Amino acid sequence: AMVYARYWLSVLLKRISGHLRYLVKLDTNVQMHHVLFQPSFLLELVVCGLHVPPYVTFEIVTYSFENLIAYRAETMGVIFNTLRLYLILRSVRDYILSRIPMRYTIASYSNATFGSSFAFKKVMQGWMAVWVVLIMWFVSMALAGYWFRAAELSACAIPDIQLSEACMTDSARWWSVGGTSFEKTNDLYIWNAMWFMFVTSSTVGYGDLEATTNFGQ
Repeated sequence: AMVYARYWLSVLLKRISGHLRYLVKLDTNVQMHHVLFQPSFLLELVVCGLHVPPYVTFEIVTYSFENLIAYRAETMGVIFNTLRLYLILRSVRDYILSRIPMRYTIASYSNATFGSSFAFKKVMQGWMAVWVVLIMWFVSMALAGYWFRAAELSACAIPDIQLSEACMTDSARWWSVGGTSFEKTNDLYIWNAMWFMFVTSSTVGYGDLEATTNFGQ
């Protein structure tokens, strides 16, 4: 409902802007099909609407470098749900733009658009840009670290759960990557996953951690 309301308001504001700038006849009757047939609305509806139902779980079995790995459905669902973090950026953008006085009047007279690019340019001024870059870097490392950890964890190595028949095979327990054979264990935690993202993004690359799955790479 909130996504629909936002797009409904965007259609109405676009009509008001066209009326003020080009004297187009104002029609405030926004029908449902004016919103539902927008590709961006349908995409956002998928991103914000899809989720794994409660108490529903299954394993997605695939092969990575000829090694069997199983992902839990809820793990993949959470990774997909992290795409919704763009809603936070939208809220920050709206807050930044709300502090500009008479922005709609200025936009009408100057034929300018006060959108995401304008808000980004506004915060990238002076010393504030340093804090913005640091915050974006930290959030990116945390998010990428979570994705990396989820990509490297195998459901076959989770203790005290009912495993599928595929997890009983040797290729699920004993892995071989780069000519090195080892027993697959879930020994990657969020903090060393973030450390891996830090040394990778800073181009240091100590080599103490490495990706062992296609998804992780």
